[in-house]
Amino acid sequence: MRMDIAQQCFGRSDEGTEDAFYDSQAIRGFVGIDLDRESVPDVTTLLKFRRLLEEHQLTERVFATINAHPTEYGLLLKEGSIS
Repeated sequence: MRMDIAQQCFGRSDEGTEDAFYDSQAIRGFVGIDLDRESVPDVTTLLKFRRLLEEHQLTERVFATINAHPTEYGLLLKEGSIS
């Protein structure tokens, strides 16, 4: 789930998201990936998971729930930034 959230927040493609896991320690930390113990999910895994969320119409519900918390503090989470 955190992979999808990171992908949506930064507006990255599946390939860009996979690359970001290798390039960004902050994103790996958020997602909980330790490269010493496990591999990064590949583009096929990201695609399948996103399609599963869309198939069950969960994407909007997940982001509505996530946005409810920062809104309490006057923050807004949207693609590409947190403001």
